[in-house]
Amino acid sequence: MDRIGKVSVFALGALLILSAHAPAQTLPTGIAGVVRDSSGAVIPGVTIEAASDALIEKVRTVVSDEQGQYKIVDLRPGTYTVTFTLAGFSTVRREKIELPAAFTAKVDAEMRVGALEETLTVSGVTPVVDVQSTSKTTVVSGEMLYALPLTKEMGGLAKVTVGVMIPPTAQDVGGNIDPMNAYPVIHGGHTGDNRALLDGMQFNGEGQGRGFYFNPSAAQEMSVQLGGQTAEFENGGFQANMIPKDGGNRFSGLISGNYANHNMVSNNLTQELKDRGLLLVNTTNRTYDANAAVGGPIKQDRLWFFTSHRVFGYQNLLAGDWANATQNTPVYTPDLSRPAVHQEDNISDGVRLTYQLSKKNRVNASWDFQHTNICLGCSPLVAPEATYTTKYADPNYLLQAKWTHLASNKLFFEVADSSLIFNWPNHRKPEAQGISILNNNTGFRYNAPLASSLGQRVASESNQRGSVNYVTGSHAFKVGFTTQEAWHHAWYDDGGPGRGIGAGLVSYTFLNGKPSTLIEYAEPVTFDERLKVNLGLYAQDQWTLKRLTLNVGIRYDYFNAYVPEQHLNAGPFVPARSYNKVECVPCWKDISPRLAGAYDVFGDGKTAVKANIGRFVAADIYTQARANNPVTRAVLNATRTWTDSNGNFSPDCDLPNPGAQNLSA
Repeated sequence: MDRIGKVSVFALGALLILSAHAPAQTLPTGIAGVVRDSSGAVIPGVTIEAASDALIEKVRTVVSDEQGQYKIVDLRPGTYTVTFTLAGFSTVRREKIELPAAFTAKVDAEMRVGALEETLTVSGVTPVVDVQSTSKTTVVSGEMLYALPLTKEMGGLAKVTVGVMIPPTAQDVGGNIDPMNAYPVIHGGHTGDNRALLDGMQFNGEGQGRGFYFNPSAAQEMSVQLGGQTAEFENGGFQANMIPKDGGNRFSGLISGNYANHNMVSNNLTQELKDRGLLLVNTTNRTYDANAAVGGPIKQDRLWFFTSHRVFGYQNLLAGDWANATQNTPVYTPDLSRPAVHQEDNISDGVRLTYQLSKKNRVNASWDFQHTNICLGCSPLVAPEATYTTKYADPNYLLQAKWTHLASNKLFFEVADSSLIFNWPNHRKPEAQGISILNNNTGFRYNAPLASSLGQRVASESNQRGSVNYVTGSHAFKVGFTTQEAWHHAWYDDGGPGRGIGAGLVSYTFLNGKPSTLIEYAEPVTFDERLKVNLGLYAQDQWTLKRLTLNVGIRYDYFNAYVPEQHLNAGPFVPARSYNKVECVPCWKDISPRLAGAYDVFGDGKTAVKANIGRFVAADIYTQARANNPVTRAVLNATRTWTDSNGNFSPDCDLPNPGAQNLSA
């Protein structure tokens, strides 16, 4: 069975002098161009050096090929000086070249006959259009991240990216809603194909969702790829990549903060609306975002560090939703002095190390711990006591490591690993120890949360990648692999040992203020899924022919997920249950070709036309495994009619007995 796939065709008209547009970081940031003499003839054998304080090794060196072309790849964002030298010619130096993330700067040189000691210096001329990359990407600088009053997440990045859509309910101002609710869509794609990347490594929760937030204080820049993914990636959707800061040879830091409260918020609550019964509108009570970071050398030119810290969150008031003044009774009475609050508080602490092991070997390692307290169940149709509290708590971290080996000025290797684990327990609030009640007339739930939403889930995911890169002036050939492994465990056992039926393993439905049905839950429930491997093998070549650049690639994907053997304990309404292992749900194999091109229209590096066509597979980790899990396919609740003729609001029957009974009691 083939994995679900899609074909993407993508074309861009003229990209005119737009410095924010560049290729994805998966095609490394770099500098490329052609070296000619004063007659216009190409010059092979020229030594080109790119120097910057952003490089821990200080300088990168290549040699132009037979066509006079050169490429310097895998550079860090920063300010560069490029020097061209060859015996018999005067030295040419290009200074103050600003290189953003995920951008290949076109830097050509014209060399005149003369002595090496003679130097021609050109300063401050920075290319603004990437005419060699075949992808379409927007780059958001760290300064812009801080300046714009938007969430520092994928949804916020989507707002500054032409053509990207996010749901209307995910629109925010200054971070006043949960940023994880924003799932951007580009070119009619699927939200599940979105990718959140840190230094090019995926950290999506469960493959498609989110488990971690971006930390803007740790970001050098953000690159947002809109389409035209190369063979390095399996999916064709929106990809947001945070390029982390590395520290440097001098100490530096930053402190920033944003805050707003209800005094800074206006509303349209008129006296006429108040007279009609509307006492409150949705409003922001407070929102805040504070960042601090510092970096520098542990040892000059050898070991750098960068540490970043962030606290942020919001508190919103929900219109028309109030706490229950008659809690733990069958009746909901709104307490107009206690409006419902939707609140989220987050803490993020991270550290990154960059170590130059030798002239040819570099290692990066980072660790990020995050803690989140959020009300995922908050809604205008749920009373505050019927919501559950979710705390992303220890263990909840992201680890990354990358090794780069520069074998020569043409050949380099890279191996990286990214591992994350996060858990999100859903707990009832202390005041909500009773039974959940649904008003079927209004759809409003009160008294306590549903038992089926209370429990805990833990997920872990590891991603690896490795590549061999052979770069000449005209070609950038790359072969590599990506792998992914993951596991997920969930348990819902709100009743728990000794808590009994009344502790939440039933819920009531009322119609016109009287009981009509009740639901029994088959808890405790536990279920597991495993991703054995998501393997990708690819080969690609970026080939420059004068003003035309082609990227040709092919990718092989193998996906294998399964459901392990599972044992469930007995509960008030169900016996103990056991389920056998389920293999190959699914086992997919796919071959996906990719072809893309970029053409420098006028040859001046200011206008490019780009197009690509390719086959991409759909994102997945547990979707198919969960759909075929015997636990999730089993009946997990049962609805029973209940009329409560004696009016005591208690089902006077033997609930564990599935047989017919007196349903009027």
